Amino acid sequence: MVLEQYSTGEQKQGPKSYGWMVYDDNYLYIATMHEADPYREGMPEILKKHIPVVEVDIESQHSAQTKSWWIDDMPTGPIYVIWGNMEGKVECKNMFGMPYEKVRLIEKSLEYKADVLDKDNQVWVSELKIPFASIGLNPRDVKQTGFNIGVWKRSGWFAWVATGATVWRLENAGYVTFEK
Repeated sequence: MVLEQYSTGEQKQGPKSYGWMVYDDNYLYIATMHEADPYREGMPEILKKHIPVVEVDIESQHSAQTKSWWIDDMPTGPIYVIWGNMEGKVECKNMFGMPYEKVRLIEKSLEYKADVLDKDNQVWVSELKIPFASIGLNPRDVKQTGFNIGVWKRSGWFAWVATGATVWRLENAGYVTFEK
């Protein structure tokens, strides 16, 4: 996947990022690689210390574990938002009122690594392993599910599919098809 669409859908050039994804019966594996995003004259000074983030958004299935925080009549299933940064930190963003204990359990189940190849120009790679069980998704039970991946760089938010808003708006994003 090439992550080059400006998240709002407007035309904006930035360095490309690339994503690769595979899965097995138990895990979703995602790797990313990011081209140089140097600080340029005219950028706000705060961007010199900017820490880029990759965001993975995936739709799950309604189940007993989502009853307390996801509304059943939403146009999508529960959405999980996972951030991994250039420094190797991973977190599950609690965008929708998920119980704190559930957020922590998901974070503990994730495996994430990042390697910085050029810190000044923010060239880096990452790998993320998401257990399907921790997000309540069984790829044997669904044909496809909403999905998007984006990256926040010095030059802005870029995504696989521009949603016209935030990257996690999966009703406007892409999807993953699980082959049987």
